[in-house]
Amino acid sequence: MTITELAATLDVTTATLRYYEGIGLVTSDRQANGNRHYTEQQIDRAKRIVYFRRAGVSISELQQLFSNEMSDETALKLLQAAKAKIERQQEQLNETLAFLNYKTQWHEAHRKTAQSTEPTR
Repeated sequence: MTITELAATLDVTTATLRYYEGIGLVTSDRQANGNRHYTEQQIDRAKRIVYFRRAGVSISELQQLFSNEMSDETALKLLQAAKAKIERQQEQLNETLAFLNYKTQWHEAHRKTAQSTEPTR
C-alpha cells in the first residue's frame, strides 16, 4: 500500500504518516523509485497508532509504549484512561444524536402541520 492509500484508509494526512515515520513510530519499505510501500504489519502498526492518537494518547506516551519502555502497570493506566475518554465522547455523541433526532422529528411534524393548514389555491 502506498502512503497516499494508507493516509486515505486511516483518514490522516500523508504528512502525519511521514511525521510518525520521522520519529520512529512507523516504518515503511521503499520501492525502487523511492516511494514508500507499507506491508500488512506496517499498516497494522500505523492503525494502532492512529487509534491511540484518536483516544488522546500523546506522542511521547506512544513512543514509550511501542518501545516497551513502559511498565505494564503504566500501560494499563494509560489504556484505561484512553478507554474512559472514548466512552465519555461516545456518551456525548449519543446525546447529540438523540437531540438531532428529536429536532428532525419536530421539524418534520411542524412542516406537515404547516402544509396541511395552507389554503388551497
